[in-house]
Amino acid sequence: MITIERKVGRLVEIRVVGQPEMKQFGRVIALANEVGPDSKVVVLVDVRKAIGMTPEYVEKLGLMIRSSAQRVAQAVVVRGGGGLVKDAASAKVARVAGPVAQRFVDGPEDALAALSPVVDAAELARARRFLEEGE
Repeated sequence: MITIERKVGRLVEIRVVGQPEMKQFGRVIALANEVGPDSKVVVLVDVRKAIGMTPEYVEKLGLMIRSSAQRVAQAVVVRGGGGLVKDAASAKVARVAGPVAQRFVDGPEDALAALSPVVDAAELARARRFLEEGE
């Protein structure tokens, strides 16, 4: 399952639980259009409860990020799992995604620290609630 929502400002919240279908990621562009025709959004992706991060899935995730690069100011991905699998998946997504400013973090506090320079107070408060909801 995957949910993609924009509740406050430019913050797009993506939560992945289980194994999602990639076709839903086009919604990021639609949400950016809601903000304005040339606006860029900040994407917060919570994959702590995702499963099935196969090499093919990671490749698709990276391509999705790259395809929406012109509308994404920054992407912050809160990872799940551990060890080499987590690090290898992050490295591959980063390589495939290309020019999007992206941060891979291991927990909510790191995500909030990564977001704080690029979001306003209301967006940061919403990001905190979103991450708490995913625990």
